[in-house]
Amino acid sequence: MPIFIGYAILGQTLFWESNKKFLYFSTSFMALFCMMNGDSLIPIQADLMNIDLILGNLYCYIFIFCSIMYVLNINLFSMIMNIFIIIIE
Repeated sequence: MPIFIGYAILGQTLFWESNKKFLYFSTSFMALFCMMNGDSLIPIQADLMNIDLILGNLYCYIFIFCSIMYVLNINLFSMIMNIFIIIIE
């Protein structure tokens, strides 16, 4: 969660002037949540690429990579816990 909040603040500070999705903290938080779920990944990335090609791509790719790794880590942890519970019983 702190990384998600940090990315929302970073997106707001980098792209607030030229993108309405990152104008306020709440809208940048919602844009990142939509990107993490895959709802509006392509339009947001296209908007950020129009602002700054390298920085926009880097921001999107690193955020998506971190969010995917976070979800995979939770799934792996739950699988290990389930196996541990089965072994104990």
